[in-house]
Amino acid sequence: SESWDVFLVEQEAHATDNKVIDEVLSADATTVKLLKEEDDIMKELDEAADDEAKAADTENIMKLQDRLEEVIKDLSAREADKQEAKVRKILAGLGFTPEDQEKPVRHFSGGWRMRVSLARALFMQPKLLMLDEPTNHLDPDAVLWLDHYLAEEYPFTVLVVSHDADFLDSVCTDIISVENKKLMQ
Repeated sequence: SESWDVFLVEQEAHATDNKVIDEVLSADATTVKLLKEEDDIMKELDEAADDEAKAADTENIMKLQDRLEEVIKDLSAREADKQEAKVRKILAGLGFTPEDQEKPVRHFSGGWRMRVSLARALFMQPKLLMLDEPTNHLDPDAVLWLDHYLAEEYPFTVLVVSHDADFLDSVCTDIISVENKKLMQ
């Protein structure tokens, strides 16, 4: 049986010192871990090249090279080299200028930090994306972009809670409303 990953968008991202772009990229913890491991292995191999005793330990060097090959293969399968461009496109759609993407998250108001949370979720593309009032803090251009992105580009299931009827009509294939304490389709 297939497993589903689920992502509930937080109302706003925490006010961290991370740059906006880095905060969104950090949502993919597996890729972050693999990139760090790749860097660590490269440093170990560089040290071995500069140290005769380490260079003589061919068994360890072979293990490091084998593991590096696996890490590079995993990063390639995750398209790690394309992730930053993908995130920048999402952030631009949500209204972040290239300059804004380089600023610390703490620099932004709660509404803009909600956009960071939304960008993290869109970047991760969970099988079930749950959005609670996603248009509340978006300007009209960002709402139009999100509308198009969810309706035309998002490949999986989205569960939206919203009072924005136009947005729901545009994005959703099925709408369930609550009327007199009953669910209505």
